[in-house]
Amino acid sequence: FPSHDKIASLLGLSKSSVNNYYNEYLSNNPDKVVKPKLLLLDIETSPSIAAVFGRLKQNISQDAVLQEGGWLISYSYKWLGEDEVHGDVVTPHEATHKDDMRLCMNLWELIEQANVLVYHNGINFDLPMVKTRMIVNALPPIRKIKSIDTYQLSKEFRFNSNKLDSLGEQLSLGRKIKHEGMLMWIKCLEGDTEALRLMLEYNKQDVALLEEIYLALAPYSTRHPNLAVEMGDKIRCNICCSDNVHPTGNTVTTNLSVFEEYACQCGARFKTRKAITTKSQRSNFLSN
Repeated sequence: FPSHDKIASLLGLSKSSVNNYYNEYLSNNPDKVVKPKLLLLDIETSPSIAAVFGRLKQNISQDAVLQEGGWLISYSYKWLGEDEVHGDVVTPHEATHKDDMRLCMNLWELIEQANVLVYHNGINFDLPMVKTRMIVNALPPIRKIKSIDTYQLSKEFRFNSNKLDSLGEQLSLGRKIKHEGMLMWIKCLEGDTEALRLMLEYNKQDVALLEEIYLALAPYSTRHPNLAVEMGDKIRCNICCSDNVHPTGNTVTTNLSVFEEYACQCGARFKTRKAITTKSQRSNFLSN
């Protein structure tokens, strides 16, 4: 869609007039409000195989690597608010040839449709890995996109462990699927059909658990990005983008200002950006 600046120029109106018309239209047609699309994502990758003399603190040279890993075995995803978890896994032929081109092309298309990526430890693992596979497969770079990492959100609190499986257990939300360990990954490298099926099932459960953990943590987090920043039509929750927000009657204070507090139906609480204290009042405050 053209920007409000361009619309104003074409119609000979001010940008504020266009904004007012647009906001009035959205107020009368709430079903037309477009909220950000959150893509919950998880990937499973192949291990490297190396020849080593020990098991602890090994410095593995390139010559000792028998088979490079790091290519995608599977990916799973879910659009926040929808019911089904989707995913794909390499075929036995693709596995034995270490060919993840098809999966990477599909991932590229998925990320193009999203406004926000949600993952667990994705900032350190999933996102860099996806970017790397795009380079290796000579595919275009993925779009610049906002990220929400539930591992980073969980570190704001004091859980006994911030691993996905542990968070699911502590919050009574579910567990990861148990499997036979590294042997499942080795079988996938060999193109074992049953192992590949189990890998995709395992991957999908991670995404289902990821969504539950995200929804549990988000209202409590002060690290969650503002998802309503591109909407701007009215006061909205930074997290779920609902306009069902209301003053709590409380205030939030800083060293120089007092702000009104708002709460959302999802449980999140925020302060207004405009201070209750006036410029004249603030001029009377002393500084440490």
